[in-house]
Amino acid sequence: MHPVLFKIGSFTIYTFGVMLSLGFILGSSLAARGIREIKGDVQRFWDLCFWIFIAGIVGSRLHYVIINAGDFWDACFYPEKVGLVNSSCFEALYVWKGGLAFYGGFIVAFLTSIAYMKRHKINAWAWSDIIAPCVFLGLGIGRLGCFSAADDFGKPTDLPWALKFPNLVGYPDLENVPIHPTQLYMLMKDVLVFMVGYVWLRKRKTFDGQGTFVCLGLYSVLRFVVEFFRGDYKRGFIFEADLFQLYADGIEQFPHYGPEILSNAQLISIILFVISLGMLAYLARSSRAARTKA
Repeated sequence: MHPVLFKIGSFTIYTFGVMLSLGFILGSSLAARGIREIKGDVQRFWDLCFWIFIAGIVGSRLHYVIINAGDFWDACFYPEKVGLVNSSCFEALYVWKGGLAFYGGFIVAFLTSIAYMKRHKINAWAWSDIIAPCVFLGLGIGRLGCFSAADDFGKPTDLPWALKFPNLVGYPDLENVPIHPTQLYMLMKDVLVFMVGYVWLRKRKTFDGQGTFVCLGLYSVLRFVVEFFRGDYKRGFIFEADLFQLYADGIEQFPHYGPEILSNAQLISIILFVISLGMLAYLARSSRAARTKA
């Protein structure tokens, strides 16, 4: 666990920010290659990348702040309550310290990019089929930043690949306890979505938009599953119940880590999965109708 990559005097470079940037650069470069292959305007694509980056950061941070609103409120107005005597009301803006919720960023960036492409009369679904898998590749690389910052960690487990994190901010009961490395689970999930969308489906698709919503649907299913192994119980739940014994029955050294049934991310996963199925059906039907008329 190396949340700080290096320091130059008082200037700190955080691993989370570096990995997030590397993921964005690699994903964007690969997407630019795909746009070039379909004779798209690569310069226009790089302009789009700027707006995707801004929208993604704003949306993901906003989502994170909303689901952790109580903590940010206390840090701002009651710092002594949470032991953050040097905290600031601007903590919500400190993106470089970690704390981004993917779904918020994805939704805002997706809507922004579709609006941009429609405005500039770009074939939005054809471009999206190239861009969407690369977004998940970049996200996967960014998960290494989560790993370094001990964000999005897992539940206690006695599995042989369990890891211990010495400094889980806000979760002292889980420090140095063997837990699921869910950041790495999410990395593997994101790489799988990229492989399906960019490597396998990109040149096999039968209609524009198919790659986009296959990726989104697959990601939603995998994210829903990984959420069951997450241990950061303060991330927010729709329904709650004490399921601790289901995960740690008989393992006395594992601390009680809280209630859960359906996390916010799982609810969003269900909604996006349904939307993906609906859009796949709609776009497939529209494509068949267009071919029939031709």
